[in-house]
Amino acid sequence: MEIRIRGLDPVQDGKNVDRIVRSSGFFAPEEAELAARYFREASDGGADCEHRFLFAEAAGKTSGFANFGPAGFGGVSWYLHWIAVDDSLRGKGIGRALLRASEDAILSAGGVKVFIETSSTELYRPTHGFYTGCGYRLEATLTDYYRIGDHQLIFSRYLA
Repeated sequence: MEIRIRGLDPVQDGKNVDRIVRSSGFFAPEEAELAARYFREASDGGADCEHRFLFAEAAGKTSGFANFGPAGFGGVSWYLHWIAVDDSLRGKGIGRALLRASEDAILSAGGVKVFIETSSTELYRPTHGFYTGCGYRLEATLTDYYRIGDHQLIFSRYLA
């Protein structure tokens, strides 16, 4: 399957973000709204916006997106806020292509280290495996972060 990575289309991609997030089964309604808010900020903010998006085209449609940005005053540190792939196309290399393209964009912007935060619940075990398989390591665990028994796992990777 051919995967093409592209930038944000402010006219069409708001619908794509919503569709992809809702198809995944991973995100609560308030998280879907957060993704929409980040998209609106990126659409309105231009190149200096905290939130940057890349989209994947595969199988004749927009199939996934990545959202990333600098870690505040962290200088060389960046966050990958979101990576989501349409549920019907998961496991086809789209997430990996988006992650690598995001890392390339971060490097081009002077970033050196990427942080990814995620839940410790069973639902996210495949996500943990995805990140470790892409060279990320578990750097920290914040216990009972989201709810009692649902810890925040922070993965990281040096790009340079």
